Parts: sequence; structure tokens; C-alpha cells
Amino acid sequence: MAMSPKTIEHYADALIAIGNAANGLRAIEDDFVHLLDFMQGSEELQRFLASATVSQTGKRRALQEILKEQIHPLLIEFLIMLLTAGDAAHLKAVAHCFFEKASQVHEHISGEIHVAVPLSDDRVSSIETEVGRILNKRVTLRPRVIPGILGGALIKVGNFIVDGTIDRQLEEAKRQLLA
Repeated sequence: MAMSPKTIEHYADALIAIGNAANGLRAIEDDFVHLLDFMQGSEELQRFLASATVSQTGKRRALQEILKEQIHPLLIEFLIMLLTAGDAAHLKAVAHCFFEKASQVHEHISGEIHVAVPLSDDRVSSIETEVGRILNKRVTLRPRVIPGILGGALIKVGNFIVDGTIDRQLEEAKRQLLA
């Protein structure tokens, strides 16, 4: 039976969320490629998983035993969930959707911009565009007004930090004068 595109997307979204929550999205992506190759290359395993004479518990145990040292544990649980729901035959379609969504996740990054006074939406958007150009990603910044900042902005996006605050500039000027 064909699975609806919406259901495929829900499965892919769930795996993305699981991967992000566990800080293991990249590992799951890598292992998903190996899992697909393994599943596709083993007709015996495919027959075993499709067999009506093997219990779900038996299939679960077998998958855990076969894959435990090879595949990310969350991906194993995801595969078992698909199997239990009767959707394991659609693993390839779910994988295709998952890989598309994962690449979009990697192209987008979030961060913060610390400022002394609130910024207009247009100004935040302009800064997001510039930071995105530098990082070659789509960037979303959450503005935070920090009362201790005299002026300027501190931008934090992952390991990328730009400190353009007046505080830092004054500290730098002081350091140069005392040198």
C-alpha cells in the first residue's frame, strides 16, 4: 500500500527532531546511508522483516542485535517504529525526504544579537542577511536587549562571534593606550 506524502514527511520530520534533540543529526544521516545500503543488499533480511510468521518482538530483537554496533541507536529505534507501524517498506521514501530536510537544516542556523536598545525588524533582517552572506547559510537572529551594553551589538551564531559593542571598542582603546 502506498504511503501518503504527508505521512512520509511526518516520519522525516520526526527523525530530524530526534536527531537535533540528541545532537546527533549528522551521525544519523551518515548511518542512514549505511542502513539503506545494508537493507537493500540483503534480500534475506527483507524477507525476514516482511514475514508474517515472525513476531514483532522477534523482528525487533533481530534488528537490535544485527545493527547495534553499526547504526546510531536512535536510527535503530526509528526503523523499529516504522516496522511496528507496518511502514518499513517505505523506508527509502522516508530516507529521501529526511535527507532533503536535513540538508535544509544544515543550510539554516540560528543565533542571538545582543544590543543596548531594541532593533527594528528591518535592521535585524539586514544583519541576518549580512551574517548569512559571511557564513553562507540562512541565518535567524533573536534580538536580546542587554542593559549592560553601552551601544553596538554582539552577534553570536554557533562558534561565529562578532563583538561590535562600544564596550569592547572602549576596552580595546584602553588596552592600546596602556601599551
